[in-house]
Amino acid sequence: MNHFSIFINHNFFPFSKTSKHKFFPLLFLLIFFGCSSTKRFSSDNNIGFSSSNTIRVLLDNNSNELTISVNDEILISHESKKLAKVKSGNKLVFSINSGELNLKIGQAKLSSEKFYLTSASASEIIKINGKQYRGRIVVSIFDYEIKVVNQIGLEDYVKGVMTKEMPIGK
Repeated sequence: MNHFSIFINHNFFPFSKTSKHKFFPLLFLLIFFGCSSTKRFSSDNNIGFSSSNTIRVLLDNNSNELTISVNDEILISHESKKLAKVKSGNKLVFSINSGELNLKIGQAKLSSEKFYLTSASASEIIKINGKQYRGRIVVSIFDYEIKVVNQIGLEDYVKGVMTKEMPIGK
């Protein structure tokens, strides 16, 4: 029968009997402040396009003029105000004039600093220039150039990236 005895040098460990009194208040503070509640989520239930759960992907970076072909019915808005409902087959022509973004749809002309393009259907998929995008498209001016940005929710972005980058199993 084998017996092992373990020798522990108590002076080796920093938490010996003399420093226990210093360790417990530190442990208490760490637990108290580490577990205290913080406001991590907003109180409203709107999970739309807040900055915390939105990814922005630059789609196009033109200097003066941009033409977008509409492949499915879309809504054009400025912030919360709906400006137009555009049917499939129309062309949106964006241009910069005197530092302002102009939009021409057929004979109609609109002017703003930023335009939002969203799907008019419940599918929330925007079809423009022969491609499909989830979320909404933002056309704006930045550094005297027209920028086209796809604003998409984090979950939809990950879903799209995973299907493109992961191989299909057999």
